[in-house]
Amino acid sequence: MPECQTNEIGTLIGNIQEIVQRLHPGCDDELESLLTWLNPNEPNSNHHMRPPPLRLKDTIKLLVNQYYNGQYNPKSECEISKGLDFDLTNLLRQFYVHQVRYHFFTSFDSIQSFKDIQRLERYYDFPLKYIYLFQSNPDEWIMERDSLRHYLLNRNVKFKENLKQRLAVLIMEDDYEVIGEVLDWVNKACCNVSSTELLMDLIFLKITKYCESHLNGAFGERFLVMKTYNKFITKYWVHFTRLLCCHADDHELTNVIYSVFEKQFLRIRTKQAFQIFVTHYPSSEPTILEMRKLLTNSKQLRKIVVLFLLEFEARILNPSVTTVDALLAYVKCVKAFLALDPSGKYLHSISSFVRSRFQERSDLVTVLLYAIMDLGFSELLEGPHAQVNAASLEALAEEFKKSELAIDYDLSFASGNRNAVADNVSDEGSLPYEEVMEQFLSWTPDSSIILPHSPGKRLSSHGLLDILLELFESKDFFISEFLKLQTKRLLSLKYYRLDKNWSNCLQILKKKLSNGTSATSIGITPSGNPSENARTEDYSNINYIDVMLWDVKCSLEVCQQMHQVSGLDPRIYPKFISYLYWNYHWDTGHSFELPQGLEQELEKYCKVYSEMRPGRALKLCRDRGVVELELAFQDGRRKCLDVTLEQYAVIQQFDADQKSPKHTAEDISARLKMEPSKAKSVLRFWVEKGILLLENGYYVIQESKQGGESETPHNVASGSGSLSSLAERPDSTRDQENQVSNILKNVWPFIQGMLMNLGSLKVEKIHSFLKATAPKELGYSAITQSHLDFYLSLLVEEERLECTSNGSYKLRS
Repeated sequence: MPECQTNEIGTLIGNIQEIVQRLHPGCDDELESLLTWLNPNEPNSNHHMRPPPLRLKDTIKLLVNQYYNGQYNPKSECEISKGLDFDLTNLLRQFYVHQVRYHFFTSFDSIQSFKDIQRLERYYDFPLKYIYLFQSNPDEWIMERDSLRHYLLNRNVKFKENLKQRLAVLIMEDDYEVIGEVLDWVNKACCNVSSTELLMDLIFLKITKYCESHLNGAFGERFLVMKTYNKFITKYWVHFTRLLCCHADDHELTNVIYSVFEKQFLRIRTKQAFQIFVTHYPSSEPTILEMRKLLTNSKQLRKIVVLFLLEFEARILNPSVTTVDALLAYVKCVKAFLALDPSGKYLHSISSFVRSRFQERSDLVTVLLYAIMDLGFSELLEGPHAQVNAASLEALAEEFKKSELAIDYDLSFASGNRNAVADNVSDEGSLPYEEVMEQFLSWTPDSSIILPHSPGKRLSSHGLLDILLELFESKDFFISEFLKLQTKRLLSLKYYRLDKNWSNCLQILKKKLSNGTSATSIGITPSGNPSENARTEDYSNINYIDVMLWDVKCSLEVCQQMHQVSGLDPRIYPKFISYLYWNYHWDTGHSFELPQGLEQELEKYCKVYSEMRPGRALKLCRDRGVVELELAFQDGRRKCLDVTLEQYAVIQQFDADQKSPKHTAEDISARLKMEPSKAKSVLRFWVEKGILLLENGYYVIQESKQGGESETPHNVASGSGSLSSLAERPDSTRDQENQVSNILKNVWPFIQGMLMNLGSLKVEKIHSFLKATAPKELGYSAITQSHLDFYLSLLVEEERLECTSNGSYKLRS
């Protein structure tokens, strides 16, 4: 005990002893017992929260309580003696207050929770039940106790934080009775902590938790804020009004509560931005419209965009997501953000962020065009880079059919039959997606959606297609790729029939580009690429499309005339093209000999054509022909396939009438005068189709499905093999193929270094070097020369290696 405190207490005790000695001589021991029993700082000898013994009760009655007869009677206050008896009671009261204060401040740091202070207060109040020290002025003790509370709340930070946490737990448990007790205690402390503020914080916390449990995932409900608010008020408002001591119809307070619900709705929906704008769109449209109504400043929108882009980048803009899935997610994002922000200002920020990532995808144009024209999934797989999910492609095409293609949502599209064909490519037709191209090429903005203060920042167009075209370096590039794809499609066309989606889109494109000043200025060079002065040139190059269509139409007419000539095989449908206008380049890599029978038939057609068109000569485009095959096997199986001329030429070498029933890749290359790498690639195609088998270096016809499996893996590298053939293989075979594929990918750096140092090597040399130098942990000992040969052929197709004329491999320069 500090010295000053000791002196003060000593003086009080001396004065008390002096008065007792004068009033009641010989009671020194009884007085000492009373002081010890009262003192909270005597933990071993004080009251211990137990009633005083009989002797001590007599002492209390003798010294203090005899004037109150065990009860407090306010009328007798003025009659109480103001002499020594009064002085004794006053000194005992001062003694007790000093001891309580000393004990409180000694225990101050140990008071951490509300239960601690409750325990102390009971400890201090207990003796006063038996000794009436404050009976004449009970407010004095109440003020003393409240002052200690005041000091505790203002100075003990840990206690205050724990008190708030305790209240938070109580509000979650709906224990409003205990909350009322705590708030009443705080009120009596009269400190800088307001019980009303504490209660409002608790209400806000309750609303936060309530919203998280009731708003999470409910994206399809309308007026969700109002519904949630009404449920909350119905369930809890009666308790809160009692604690706040206010009327139930206090509109000022309820408006504040409702605004908290709105803020919580925006907070939760901001965290769920990706789910709202991509995963659950368009079923989340009610949520988007409610968000738009509640957004009051640009800061809130910026936060939504930032959090959305963080998740969009992690979940969509990564190589594991296919282009069609990424584009589908972006289309949903575009529509959703246009609904949230009709000005398009923040959608422009999103487009700028994702543009570079989408431009890295080589199949972006192809996927977008096929989705716009809603072409078949099988047609998309003709492309070299396209690996998509059919359902995702169909969903993406459906997005272009919906009416939300513009900001005003006024466009509508009729559902068309994508398998419809045109007997004549020049026939007029009505394309279901004509409005898409119309809007893209001739859209003009609505003045009602132009931002009055920042016109330069809005999107140049709010059409869906226009926004998607922002992903490309220029619209010229998109149109160029469209023309390339259209040319390729016309070159691979069978029976002169073109899907109306292709035909009419092309006609619309030509019409709009040739529509003078009202058209988008796009110039196309003869090679199909955008010209450097595309914006200032005329559109004469687009007329090459007319030449292409005219060639196809004339081919149909000429073919019909040729089929009237006796001696010509009517199963052949030639297409005669003006190759300078078709952007066609003769591919010397497709130089090979056709089977003699087919070669003779084609020569007959050339001779008849020369007679019909004197002065003109024909040259076969060997890389563009399509052959319909029906293959019959000894086990009764029949397979119908559409193959290229080179694939037909190779499989024809295994015809039953041929002398040798089996061939090596070198045999095929020599017979057809075909490059070895190309021969291997074609043979691998037939192996993957289940037509050929590779046994001990020889390819043979798989006459029966019960035949053995090929020793060559069908899917050594990603991207090879068909889905159907993979599905038919046993799990053990697939596991083995995956193991082989992983080993070969791991030894690729060794192959690369080998060819970099030694130039070109044949497969035998590469195999022997790898067996000698590859680390054992790579497991190369399990790889055969056939495995390696197959893998090297794939690397040639991927343009990482080149195959020389003598069958050696070297790095591509």
